[in-house]
Amino acid sequence: MAGKAHSLIAAVAAISFTALPCIAQDQQYEGDILLGSCLPPEDPYPFEPPEDPELRRLINEEYQQYIRDAEDYINCLRQEHGLAIKKTREVLNRYVELFGQEAALQSTGQ
Repeated sequence: MAGKAHSLIAAVAAISFTALPCIAQDQQYEGDILLGSCLPPEDPYPFEPPEDPELRRLINEEYQQYIRDAEDYINCLRQEHGLAIKKTREVLNRYVELFGQEAALQSTGQ
């Protein structure tokens, strides 16, 4: 039984260490405010760049906006990742506190 509790504690430690870079970014968010709120940007339509300078400029701007939106989306996913790890770590820590040596991940045998 001690081996199982040790494995769970090792899992909690692993989650904690993988989350460290993300948690620092999440300090301004409390609770689950961001979880599930990241929406990917819509792909720009794959127009062939026309000869008309004004249309070229508009299409170019659409791609530039996509890149800015994609960066925001990726940052949002990083924040959600950090929050998900933080929440999981909190629940796992509570599980170990409540169940002590009984806290162990059980195989479903599949």
